[in-house]
Amino acid sequence: MKAAVYASVLLMAAAGCLDFGEDVETDNPSQQQLDYCEAVMHLNSQMVYTPVGIKLIGSGIDDAAWMCFFTEETQVSAIFDTTFIFPDSLLGDVFLYSPEDMPEWWNPSEYKLIGGRIALPNGCFINVGMNRTCEGTSVFIFWNEI
Repeated sequence: MKAAVYASVLLMAAAGCLDFGEDVETDNPSQQQLDYCEAVMHLNSQMVYTPVGIKLIGSGIDDAAWMCFFTEETQVSAIFDTTFIFPDSLLGDVFLYSPEDMPEWWNPSEYKLIGGRIALPNGCFINVGMNRTCEGTSVFIFWNEI
């Protein structure tokens, strides 16, 4: 039985059936890429925002996504879907995973951020950092599944 499973996995790999997705890094994301980030990051569907950049890692077994955007909203409940992201959970310290190969738009260390880390359903996590000003909020999000 083990040999049959192993042979099946090898056959699928050889045939290209184990294509997990692609890696994307852009400061001009497509609507499809934004829709994906909005869904997995549980953004409020009514929020208007300007994307600064996204980075998607989809080529492995576990996906990861980084997104930075600006919105005129300043309330957590206007930025996130409060079914998953509770406003009080984003009032603490921020740790945003930042690999060395991140693009220029991913610059959370240049801001004084508030936010937090939240466990989501299905083994996913979201790390949020927000910089609020009188003009609105710069939002940095790192989402990953494990």
